[in-house]
Amino acid sequence: MLTRTNTEGLSGRADRFAEDTGEAIRQMGGKVEDKLHDAAATIARAQKSITDHARLAADAAEKYVHGNPWKTIGIAAAAGLLVGILLSGRR
Repeated sequence: MLTRTNTEGLSGRADRFAEDTGEAIRQMGGKVEDKLHDAAATIARAQKSITDHARLAADAAEKYVHGNPWKTIGIAAAAGLLVGILLSGRR
């Protein structure tokens, strides 16, 4: 009879331990989910900021090119010549 009582006591402890562990895992899962949600929101804000900055840079470049077409052609030609020289020197 003493062994049966000990076994029932151990079984009850094991059940409580399983319940406590399950609750701890659910709480951790909730925290992880919150952190992932926060990270996704941060990434979305960063993506919007980068997109906005890129759009502003593209607009500024377009205005510059339209305002200075010959200067832009000269810069592009010089850059192409420089790249060609660098690439031909490697071979």
